[in-house]
Amino acid sequence: MGEPQRQYRLADGYAGIVEWLRSGLDAERAVVRTGCAVEVVRWRRGAVEVQYRSAAGPDTHVVRAPRAVITLPLGVLKAREGDAGAVRFEPTPIMLKNIRERLEVSQVVKLVLRFRHMDPLDGVGDAGD
Repeated sequence: MGEPQRQYRLADGYAGIVEWLRSGLDAERAVVRTGCAVEVVRWRRGAVEVQYRSAAGPDTHVVRAPRAVITLPLGVLKAREGDAGAVRFEPTPIMLKNIRERLEVSQVVKLVLRFRHMDPLDGVGDAGD
């Protein structure tokens, strides 16, 4: 057998990564909100609405944009509607429906989706349908 695998952690925590990413954004065009729990992502071609709650209180907030990059921990992505911490997509992307149950934690977690000739929204109606 080989050497045991080492685990590495950031000495100052993961907040440093968020701050580093934030520093590369145009503050007039992008806002990073921390300490929030996303509840619903509503989307259609050309519009995204993210509903979230802040840790500071029970009120629900909404942010809207023409596009969004959504990243979630695997446990949150796999959580079923009604589970604590689950994020609901309206509508659920077809690709997510097809792979959600097959995603698992492994030594390397990287998922890259590249759409060269296929419209990723093909077969998905507007959120208002």
